[in-house]
Amino acid sequence: MALAHLTLHDALSAQARLAEAGECLSEAFRQMTADGTGRASAPAWRELAERMAEAGDATSALAAYGFALDAASIRDRSAHRRSAAAVLRSTPLVAVQKNR
Repeated sequence: MALAHLTLHDALSAQARLAEAGECLSEAFRQMTADGTGRASAPAWRELAERMAEAGDATSALAAYGFALDAASIRDRSAHRRSAAAVLRSTPLVAVQKNR
């Protein structure tokens, strides 16, 4: 059903009916979120993300790209490095120098 909403979005966008087209993207996102993510859903999530990005909805597009990566079992392997870097950024330089 979500793919039908993506197709309808394309048709409405071609007719410059952008408000209705946006509603189709929102409905596709809602349905796909309710359906969950499986490997087979990765291309659909990517399609949705592309359309959301083109529509200027960066926040939803980023979420959809994340779902696409999760569905394709592409995991974030650098989260621990980013977390450690965040801790270091929040530590005052004086405290770091004293611990040397």
